[in-house]
Amino acid sequence: MNRRTVISWMDFLFLLVAVVFMFGCVMSAHRSGKVMKPGQVSGGFAYDGLVFQGDGDSDMAHLIAVDGRVGVVSGLDVGLGHTWDITSGNEGAYKTVWGDAKYQFNNHDNELGRPIVSLGVVKGYCYHEDVELHLTSFPVTVSFPISEKMTPYFIYRFERFDEDFFPSEWDDPRHGFFIGNEIVLGDGDGMTPVFGMSIGFMNSLVGGEGDDSVIVLNGGWSFNSPAR
Repeated sequence: MNRRTVISWMDFLFLLVAVVFMFGCVMSAHRSGKVMKPGQVSGGFAYDGLVFQGDGDSDMAHLIAVDGRVGVVSGLDVGLGHTWDITSGNEGAYKTVWGDAKYQFNNHDNELGRPIVSLGVVKGYCYHEDVELHLTSFPVTVSFPISEKMTPYFIYRFERFDEDFFPSEWDDPRHGFFIGNEIVLGDGDGMTPVFGMSIGFMNSLVGGEGDDSVIVLNGGWSFNSPAR
């Protein structure tokens, strides 16, 4: 009888932390609103291209992100991630470490044709010596599973950057809007590869007036363990 190897939570978290800190203020948007089942784990990586719109010129930043998630209870998972800035001449200005929790309000069985509404809470820290800002984000995701393999989704993010861990005010937030699609490429036996891609718009890089708006181009892979 074949025996399936199960990765323990502690083993997964150890590997995740090791991967995260091998890499060096933007979260990737390659995942839909579906959460991991209890005990299910996922690891992934993504690319984000930030196109800054201002005065007719379009500058671009290039980011690489790694992240991992684990299902806690039905409808709730948590994640840890790191964004690494690989833009030439930026000296890693946008490198960020972050953690989050996401709750799926409905359709926990991910039935086809029924929308999925999820709400997340994210805390991040941009730790470049010239930046050093705390990120607080509330992403709302609406997903539409149209087949066993394909789930289009829409994400809205309300975000604040502050020098302190807890925001002292909520004025001048950053608003982010993303539309994307998540495609399952495996058959559910063993680690399942999932590809996600999205395009988004943010009113500014860090919120407030006078900052350039940003177009975000995103694509990434996730590898999900079997649901228990």
